[in-house]
Amino acid sequence: MALYQLPGEPKPQRWSQLVRLESDLLDPWGTKFLYRNPGSHNPTSFDVYSAGPDKQPDTSDDIGNW
Repeated sequence: MALYQLPGEPKPQRWSQLVRLESDLLDPWGTKFLYRNPGSHNPTSFDVYSAGPDKQPDTSDDIGNW
């Protein structure tokens, strides 16, 4: 997962910063967030989602960026 923090002025034209986490981010049910690129719901971009309370990906209770 990438986190970005904008630099001060003047900003470089092509600035980005990748921050690596020491552990996985977990959803409220204690499972890892899922990432799919290209996305099923966002075919020209990506999907980031939680498998939801049943902890099974690609079921009706998934919670995502769509």
